[in-house]
Amino acid sequence: MWSRIIGRAGRLVLTVFVVATITFVIIRVVPGDPAALVAGLDADPQTVARIQIRMGTDRPLSVQYVSWIGSILRFDLGTSLVQNRPVSELLLSRVPVTFALAGSALLFSLLVAIPLGVAAASSPKPVYAHLCDAYTNVGLSIPDFWAGILLLLAFSVRFRWFPLFGVESLASYVLPTVALGLSRSAFLARVVRRSVRDELSKPYVEGARSLGISGRRLIFGEVLPNALLPTITIAAVQFGYLLGGAIVVEQVFSMPGLGRLILTAVSQRDFPVVQAGVVFVAAAFSLINFFADVLYSLLNPRIRY
Repeated sequence: MWSRIIGRAGRLVLTVFVVATITFVIIRVVPGDPAALVAGLDADPQTVARIQIRMGTDRPLSVQYVSWIGSILRFDLGTSLVQNRPVSELLLSRVPVTFALAGSALLFSLLVAIPLGVAAASSPKPVYAHLCDAYTNVGLSIPDFWAGILLLLAFSVRFRWFPLFGVESLASYVLPTVALGLSRSAFLARVVRRSVRDELSKPYVEGARSLGISGRRLIFGEVLPNALLPTITIAAVQFGYLLGGAIVVEQVFSMPGLGRLILTAVSQRDFPVVQAGVVFVAAAFSLINFFADVLYSLLNPRIRY
């Protein structure tokens, strides 16, 4: 088990390193001089040159790359070129909104997916299977941003039940949570349905029925705990995807999270913020996958041994 954990940890570090390298290269090959953008349209060449020296873009790319990797290892993410504030301070100020949105979307997904998947797999009535099929087809077909726009038009503009923008109250998270969690709940519903169906076909279920265990006691006491083992790992991985999807949803609902910070930095060519934001999201995603693997190994002895 320890060799598996060490191997996963090595992959985590390698993933963050590769993402940091790709981000560095992509930003540098985009046309345009960020120093000229920061200086303004009317800036003279001397001003632009001074800003290039302050930014470090006057140095060779190899020197810039080594300096960038070294700063990551020291947890020094630099200073925003536009806001002139430490990038780490900007990221930490936006992290609570993004993680709260992703966490609430994951909770919404599980609350919808588990009952729907269990009912579709275990109930003899075909209506639950048809309902599950309809929900998963619709949920997987609608993009997050389109779902957000429809929810805004219906429940914020038409009925005025929820706020249009911002995060002034918990009600501000309701529509973004549904928009972000819709496709994930549809995906997890399929996973739960398939897992429960697989468990119901195993010999121990017939043995439990021969002992007089049936109905809800069989489903919730015997089948569901085993069926949720793969669901836990997949749900943890989905949390990473939710962090990435939150970038678009935050833009739709004007939420001050990491997504809006990164998108604004891209439009302003604020290199340090873009680089640090992408690497931070990649590191969070990799850490979540790592802990999901460790958790699954602890819950499933077959993996452990």
